[in-house]
Amino acid sequence: MIPSDRRMLAGRKTRRAALAVGVLLWLACGGRVLLPTDSASTKPSAAATSRPISDGGPLLDLADQALELGELDVARSRYERLIRMNPNSALAHVGLARVALIEGRRSDAIESLDRAVEISPSLVEAWVALADASLEIQDDQAARDALERALALEGSHVGAHERFRALTGRASGRVPDGLEPAIAWARQYPYDPRVRMIAGRELAAVGRDDEASDQLRTALWLADLNPRAAHAAAGLLSEVDPTWSSRTFVPVVVRADEIVRKDPGWKFRIRALWLDASIQLAEILDVWFVLVAIEPVRLAGAASDLNSIHSDCLDPSTRRSGMLYACFTGRAANRSGVRMAGLAEFLGDDLTVRLEPDEMQSRVLLHELLHIYGAIHVADDVESLMNPAGGALRLDAANYAIVTEMRTRGFETGNLATDVIDRIDVESAIEAYRVGIRLNFALRRLGAAEAMEQVPNSRYVARKKWIEATRLDPHLADVSRVVAQMMVSQGRGAEALHLIEIAASLYGTNTPRGKRMMRWADGLESQLERAYGLERP
Repeated sequence: MIPSDRRMLAGRKTRRAALAVGVLLWLACGGRVLLPTDSASTKPSAAATSRPISDGGPLLDLADQALELGELDVARSRYERLIRMNPNSALAHVGLARVALIEGRRSDAIESLDRAVEISPSLVEAWVALADASLEIQDDQAARDALERALALEGSHVGAHERFRALTGRASGRVPDGLEPAIAWARQYPYDPRVRMIAGRELAAVGRDDEASDQLRTALWLADLNPRAAHAAAGLLSEVDPTWSSRTFVPVVVRADEIVRKDPGWKFRIRALWLDASIQLAEILDVWFVLVAIEPVRLAGAASDLNSIHSDCLDPSTRRSGMLYACFTGRAANRSGVRMAGLAEFLGDDLTVRLEPDEMQSRVLLHELLHIYGAIHVADDVESLMNPAGGALRLDAANYAIVTEMRTRGFETGNLATDVIDRIDVESAIEAYRVGIRLNFALRRLGAAEAMEQVPNSRYVARKKWIEATRLDPHLADVSRVVAQMMVSQGRGAEALHLIEIAASLYGTNTPRGKRMMRWADGLESQLERAYGLERP
């Protein structure tokens, strides 16, 4: 291997070391990650043993020797001379690119390699070198694409195999048949959901269900690398592990901004966050969040306001139904403003969370996910996940009743009626919300009374407590709207009318949402008047 190869692989391994150790510890694979033992992979490639005179011949060999000895100026001069003699010498462009990579001129290297693969699309060395250059600029997807092209051209190329495994931990060939080979490959390729799925299937076939469950859970954790394999793993897991038989699998698309992605292990962190969320909320929701995609999003021009980030990150034009969408931003809030840590559409299908540096567990993510399942805010002095200002990881009784009624909701259409109302016990959900709303307002009245008691001591403290106690939560408008819609679906329009008017007032009667609520209230009132013969003459 020439020096540039060794340097690229060493750099790649250094960047991936911490991530790989953490993943392997969590997976508890046992054993180490092995390199291929295929004897064919030790043979030199055809491109390395046969160089036509038209591509440079002896002069190309001299340039390669200078590169191998580290004489970069000599090597660069010879490659450039070759290109002047023959602009279509693909190998000369590859050599010049390797010199550029060692010198840190990454854009020049990629430009030379793009020219090389344009001249000779079947040149394996060019694709492997292009993968190296892509890794240097941390474009993993481009590197993977280049390596897949190289392996399609020459399946036994040892350098391509080494890089592919270092990059993805995934197998680049067909998994051998049989139990023991499948287990061995699962150890060898710990990040490959397809291999994990096959190992789980083989273990389940011989009754080793506990081991099969471990392999299949890992396939789900790595779902964004192969959603199809993860889907198959979810189906089999429900069969081999009784604790998963009733669990709902929710597909999640994650988008992360450029600040989050500054951490080399950002994808690992995001997987860990969602793994923790699935475990922490298992008793309440009985749901497993499956990350089918982890995508980058650039928000360089976005404001720090969380509503703006939420809108830019989760652009409706780039979404499809049937998914829960989540945005993670590393952008801090403006000092002068209220620091919103998270934002979620009530009983909707999208959320945004500010991610702190090195954060591996997120109470904010749990809080916003519970909003997705219908939970409502509680007062600041209540020990609950739904207290935005608190630190508790338990859920208060009123919200527990709400969420357990709403946990059968789906994400298929993005429509409240079909995703929520048609999938729950509506009467029980209405009653749970009525209890929660009454409790919410009772706590506000209690807080207001305590504020008044502070007046003789400090009007400033009393005023502060009064504002905190009486400040209306914007989620209450959403709650009123949703509960009203549930009531209308049950033929309880007269009861719903009051909640619709409350929602309009909380949204603001001059806002677009408030105006929609008022039109709904007017239309519903007219329907009720006609139904009961109360129309005015």
